[in-house]
Amino acid sequence: MLRRIARQSLVLFTGEAFSRLVLFATTVYLARTLGPSSFGLVTFAQALLGYVMLAGDWGLATYGVRATAAGDADARTAWLGIARMRGVTTLAVVLVTAALVLATRPDPLTRNVVLATIACALPAAAVPDWACRGLGRMTAAATLLALQPALALVAFVLVVHGPGQVLGVPAARFGAALATAALGCVLLRGVPYAGRDAVAGERWLDTRGRRPLLAAGTLLLLTNLSVLAYNSADQLLLKGMLGDRATGLYGSAYRVIQLPLAALYTLTASALPALVRLESDDPARARATTRRLTLLAGTAGIAVALALWVLRVPVVHLLYGDAYLEAAPVLGVLAFAVPLDFLVSVKGTAYIAAGLERTAAWCAGLGAVANVAANLVFIPRYGMLGAAWVTLGTYALLWLLYTGILDRRLR
Repeated sequence: MLRRIARQSLVLFTGEAFSRLVLFATTVYLARTLGPSSFGLVTFAQALLGYVMLAGDWGLATYGVRATAAGDADARTAWLGIARMRGVTTLAVVLVTAALVLATRPDPLTRNVVLATIACALPAAAVPDWACRGLGRMTAAATLLALQPALALVAFVLVVHGPGQVLGVPAARFGAALATAALGCVLLRGVPYAGRDAVAGERWLDTRGRRPLLAAGTLLLLTNLSVLAYNSADQLLLKGMLGDRATGLYGSAYRVIQLPLAALYTLTASALPALVRLESDDPARARATTRRLTLLAGTAGIAVALALWVLRVPVVHLLYGDAYLEAAPVLGVLAFAVPLDFLVSVKGTAYIAAGLERTAAWCAGLGAVANVAANLVFIPRYGMLGAAWVTLGTYALLWLLYTGILDRRLR
């Protein structure tokens, strides 16, 4: 089974690796071009966009991957029905978020950048990469993963040449997501997506019922929102407490550790369908596979953490320049979140495959609450380093909760 997961992962990893490298190049370009303050504003808006996209998705994409991987006879029509629901929920979340942003009465630049950024959730919700994974079309999924950031980077280079063009960042993201969504429909041309075939997706929704689907996705939504909270709540709080510059410095360090995290996420995304099938056919083998994946992930994470800690100063200097050297100590702390995140990610995937979303959501929710509460205490006292240590502590807490509660249930 590990070989099968590895084969599936290789194709996705190629697209994901290219995507993450392009995203990282984008981070370096924007950080150097915009400067710490404007880059901090972009980082804040992007963190907020993550919440909008997750709330708009409502866990439906993960549900769709699991349903198709389990052998649903109507798997080829499921993507249209779920895509329609994701579009409606995303539009509602965007409108509510925009109203909340306007109610806070931010300065004009912050208002415009944030509103333009959260609007990017609309075309992003139409990108059918999840459907490609569920249907086993890994090449198509990898293509979509790679295309969107590549198009965005090209647009950034063309329109963003200094802090004065900060609004060009969300505009470029919107266009890239829209083009990628259009290509996704072409790549899935064998799946109903237009004309009379739209009835198939509507019937799929009617058969299962919209409320049951939303109810099934709610636990996944809460889990994903909790995970996102202890990944990005610190950046939102830094913006409010310390301003754009601190957010930009912290965000530059956080972007560095996202490179190895992305590689692990690719593996777990590919492993989910295989683990779902194993849970149905051979639960004992599923446990053994999870244990082996956990050991490999933990070992690789420790090696990455040590390398980043040793090279934290030259890495920051080389990538971002002298203006970002204050981020080096932050990177040194965040580096050790890598192995913990690796372990949490593998375990979380195994729990979803085993149908333990409810308990996993409770654990992730406790971690998110602890993260926000600790950040409110430590950021005012210790600044960016306080946020970094809270991130490390949150991952450790979640790993302990997973090990102490969910591992017992699996056994």
